[in-house]
Amino acid sequence: MKKILVTGGTGYIGSELAKHLDSQGYSVAITSRNKEFYRDPQYEIREMDLLVDNSIYHLCEDIDCVVHTATFDERKIHSYPKETLLANGYGTKLLLESAKRFGVKRFIYLSTFHVYGQQEGYITEDTKANPISDYALTHFVGEMYVNQYSIGTSLDAISLRLTNGIGAPNNVDRWYLVVNDFCRSAYKSGEIKLKSTGIQQRDFISIIDVVKAIEHCIRTNKRLASLTQVFNVSSQESLQIRELASIVKNIYEKRYQKKFSLDMPEVYITEEQQKKLYVDSNKLRRLGWETTRTIQDEIHAIFDLLERSQDNKC
Repeated sequence: MKKILVTGGTGYIGSELAKHLDSQGYSVAITSRNKEFYRDPQYEIREMDLLVDNSIYHLCEDIDCVVHTATFDERKIHSYPKETLLANGYGTKLLLESAKRFGVKRFIYLSTFHVYGQQEGYITEDTKANPISDYALTHFVGEMYVNQYSIGTSLDAISLRLTNGIGAPNNVDRWYLVVNDFCRSAYKSGEIKLKSTGIQQRDFISIIDVVKAIEHCIRTNKRLASLTQVFNVSSQESLQIRELASIVKNIYEKRYQKKFSLDMPEVYITEEQQKKLYVDSNKLRRLGWETTRTIQDEIHAIFDLLERSQDNKC
């Protein structure tokens, strides 16, 4: 695998992946809807719009592996439900067709664990998918196309179901994500206010570990689709949002030696509500991948970024 196409190579995960692969000696191409925007590109830029069929036809020429991270995110689904379904679903099919046409060896699609439709309990790749949100459903459609091409062609096509990726949003607008939002609120105002009870369970995984999981899938000599069509990518740990807020508070106070206000509703948590979410990722771990970063590592990295921001306009 010498030349890698990263769709969405300027996004939250895609930009970190492109940078990492470049540092490891891969030839990297990324996609953008506006190729002319990049006057001095670091990578080869290929113009792609998931809603424009003709922009995808020749996209995979001279590519060994495609990592498909470019999708309409969860913020667009309410305003553009039809476009999100077309981009995340049919757009993925068109990209797979281009990969098949030009003899791409491997296709890695970044999906979401939300296709399982549950936020608690024990989840493995064998857990039945039950996407209950439109956003999850659009990704599940994309997965079905990946499965179709992994069975019907020589393309080694798989889906990675990610839990909640976290990491400093360098040059990317992802401050609305809960960890980033908590850290920015703490840094700017010295407080966090929870509007809900905060008993929701989340599995947080470092984007650095996600990137290494993707690279691991690129490097392996095994035909991944013959092992499974889906791999979970998770930390195999979970936190309630309340617990996350307390972790941010503790790190902030130790780091800055300042008082911190944490405002969240008092709740009586029943035994049922204390059930943990466990997203099993042992299928991928058995191939040699492991997580290396903790949520504390990423919180410190986010505070580092906030400190580097001279005008604090993040």
